[in-house]
Amino acid sequence: MLIESFSNYWNDFLYNNDPTERPEILKKRIGLFQCSKIAVIVLVCTMKELARQCRKSEGLKLLEVLSIVRRESGKRNFHPRMVLDSAAKTFNPVDIFYMFVAWSWYITITSLLKTPVLLLRELRALNSQRKHCYPETLTYTLWCYLPLTFQAIREAVSISWIAVTAPKVVLEELFLKHPQSNRLQTISPCGRKVVAWSEEVDVEFVRKIANVAGVTEAEILLTATVDALREYFRHSTTSIPNDVFATVKFVSQREIFLRNHEARGILCLALPTRTPLFNDDLIEILQIIQRNVQDARSRQSAIYAITAAETSHGLISSCVPSILLKLLLNQLSRKYSLCLTHVDGDLPVEGVDTAVYWRPPQGNCSTHRLLDTSLRSL
Repeated sequence: MLIESFSNYWNDFLYNNDPTERPEILKKRIGLFQCSKIAVIVLVCTMKELARQCRKSEGLKLLEVLSIVRRESGKRNFHPRMVLDSAAKTFNPVDIFYMFVAWSWYITITSLLKTPVLLLRELRALNSQRKHCYPETLTYTLWCYLPLTFQAIREAVSISWIAVTAPKVVLEELFLKHPQSNRLQTISPCGRKVVAWSEEVDVEFVRKIANVAGVTEAEILLTATVDALREYFRHSTTSIPNDVFATVKFVSQREIFLRNHEARGILCLALPTRTPLFNDDLIEILQIIQRNVQDARSRQSAIYAITAAETSHGLISSCVPSILLKLLLNQLSRKYSLCLTHVDGDLPVEGVDTAVYWRPPQGNCSTHRLLDTSLRSL
């Protein structure tokens, strides 16, 4: 609704102030106010043209930018002489006196004739209790846009706070938190890779467990992953660590088969294999996982946003040198050596019965587990 309303206002603004739409604007001398409107139109049209040219080619040269600016200014006869003439007209004492008289007359007539009508409409809008719409009243405007304005301010403050605290949070979450060493990787990551599939589990069975336990399906899957890791440590005759550190990514089925999908980021989680009360109590493990997920969602907004930007636009790889990026990747993947990917969705794809989504391990990642629930079975 807001975009549509803004578009309508902008189209009205163009129709009333663009010299290409109304050539009679420039047939008489204009003031600074009208000149500023034309300047805004020239600026917006130039930015739109620059964006369109950037999408066509890899970049723009300075001469091309200047050519676009001159072309858009020439269409509307916007040049420095117009600005000087408009300033001379605006600050002319005779014109200032005439404008003062005109505005005084307008305000007097408006206050005498229109004010009672406007007050009556505002009273009707207040008494209607949203049963009838009065779109041109102050009451309707405040009712529609005041909550939206407060929400926008709240969102802007929240994003600003995340941006300010992002360096500290990223440093704490990735490097200072959980200083234990990684025990999942017991051999060198070089050499052959092993791929294995588990037996299928009905997704409805997982949903029933989640409904009974009052948790999400993803938390049930994480608990099952922890139990599988415990079995792995037992069979590999390796001491079971207190926590296994993993990077978790959610992938919608739509992202696999369709382009222009929404980019999603990565969260870092500590999966507990031991509990304070009972080592083999999966209920207690589930409760700890639920707290860890909530803590990650509340504290790792910056990490999620940065990794999502890297996935969609290559933000980090375009700003950080490749050597430093490789060192960071090796260090982080040595700590978070388990990659978890949850694929979910019920998008029907014609001609596709089954599909396998695989993220190749990077750096020192030794294990990648895929939790695929997009085909009604896990």
